[in-house]
Amino acid sequence: MGNYNQAYMSDDPLYSEDEVKTIVDVFESSQFKVTEPESKKSFTGIKKSRVSCVPWPVLENYLGKFERFIFDTNKNSFKYNLIPLDDSHALNLNHYDLKNPSYDWHMDGTKNFQDYDLKLTVLLNVSTQKYTGGNLKLFNIGEKSNQNIVDKFKPGYCLMFTSNHFHKVDPVTSGVRKTLSYWAKGPLWR
Repeated sequence: MGNYNQAYMSDDPLYSEDEVKTIVDVFESSQFKVTEPESKKSFTGIKKSRVSCVPWPVLENYLGKFERFIFDTNKNSFKYNLIPLDDSHALNLNHYDLKNPSYDWHMDGTKNFQDYDLKLTVLLNVSTQKYTGGNLKLFNIGEKSNQNIVDKFKPGYCLMFTSNHFHKVDPVTSGVRKTLSYWAKGPLWR
């Protein structure tokens, strides 16, 4: 597992190109898919991407390696007290293209009235088309680490970092970039 200053990436792709296509097809064809309204504000940052959401059970049978990566990486590196994935959890599909190209600097978080907080942001690159631009950048980890992430975060790879770490997606300049995102939750202050 690659360590890029508190960001961890799978050493190899978790999923083949065919498996990535299946994951996207199942997500896109789900009767439970909800598209986020364009008016929805981000926690911080200017969001110019299209986002859809499905409940965990829709993809549970396809994401065993993803789930293991989350909990194994947390156990070995972060050591948070995480809530296991269950039917109340959801996954987002982030779609970036020329019309919806980017997401400015932001961090992931919850509203103050929640009884949990987000511990880890987990991204699985599920791009089925080639794209240029759309590079994920993490704040304050160094140019070399960011370039390693850009170079390696290809379809099928998984990346995880703490949810309170500022990050952004540079504008896509051609093609379509898609990532499946999940936020691992845990009890407040633990």
